[in-house]
Amino acid sequence: MNSPALRKMIIVQRESKRQARFAFRGEGVECCYEQTNVDFAKDVQRLRKLVGYLKLTSNVCVVLDAPEPGQGKWKNSDKFWVLDFFSDSDWSGNQTHRRSTSCGIHMLNGAYIFGNSRSQRVVSLSSCEGELHALVSTLCDGIFLSRCLQLLTGAVIDHFLFTDSSSARQLAMRQGTGKVKHLSGKILWVQQWVMEGKIVLIQIPTLWNLTNLGTKSFGGQRIKLLLHELNVAHGDGSELVGQEEYDQQCNRHFGGKQLTKFAKSIAHILLVAGLESGTSSRGVGAVTVLDDDDDDDDDFSGMREQCLKEPNDAIQQSGGFSWWMIFGFICLTMLLVFLWKTYQRAHDAF
Repeated sequence: MNSPALRKMIIVQRESKRQARFAFRGEGVECCYEQTNVDFAKDVQRLRKLVGYLKLTSNVCVVLDAPEPGQGKWKNSDKFWVLDFFSDSDWSGNQTHRRSTSCGIHMLNGAYIFGNSRSQRVVSLSSCEGELHALVSTLCDGIFLSRCLQLLTGAVIDHFLFTDSSSARQLAMRQGTGKVKHLSGKILWVQQWVMEGKIVLIQIPTLWNLTNLGTKSFGGQRIKLLLHELNVAHGDGSELVGQEEYDQQCNRHFGGKQLTKFAKSIAHILLVAGLESGTSSRGVGAVTVLDDDDDDDDDFSGMREQCLKEPNDAIQQSGGFSWWMIFGFICLTMLLVFLWKTYQRAHDAF
């Protein structure tokens, strides 16, 4: 990458920038632009990223399938056109100016049409504030796209705004700032839109939020999974990127749901079985006491002594030990489910 051609490209770029500044400021004004080794190293780094991106994505395309009526990426509608907005933001990710980065991805009936990643103009003091700024920025772009589509088609379009931030979602669904400080009131118009039903705000898991591509750094597997959700394919579009990662993640996701349902079913069965066993044991005991009471009066005194004992004593109560076993088994089952979900979340981060 340190070839003479590369250096020539950088010199030409710097010379064009210098001439543009002279043309803007006029003749006779000294230019403040100075070429240093630090600036040269930064330009080399940026050019390497650009060349690497162009090299790795030269055989990649976005597949645009035929739109299905009312079929969105995550939500369906009774209208023909469904416009999905995905929003995300990091929190002061830039170490120089500490401004957050917003990312928005827009999909029409499940097909990718527009995406952007830009730095915010203000420094957010909380992650909620950064997510709200990203949400408003994405909604502004979505409104523009929606009106363009309405002008072209003349149809009514349903809007769905997706975010993985519960705090930003709650703030957008109420009125006022609440306890959030350092928040500009001019961006709270999103609350009015949500209250009037012009936009439907939905929270999705972070794993399936497509805008993580523009705000966070992930490994290769996670990037391929998100690219698969954008219908990015190799070559002529016959093979989608990340199909194997997508299948693995679906198996993990649905496997966890099935395990949770199975644990709940086992707990319900054990609970019903414990209730039936306790009821049957109490009924048999009552019948036996009545029979013994009819046969011999001495047994009546023994029954009275048994009734005078502590009723909550697990050793004296019939079937008390089985109840503790059922309770312990339920706790053990729930603990196994929790450990399994924690293991899945650790692997979801790739």
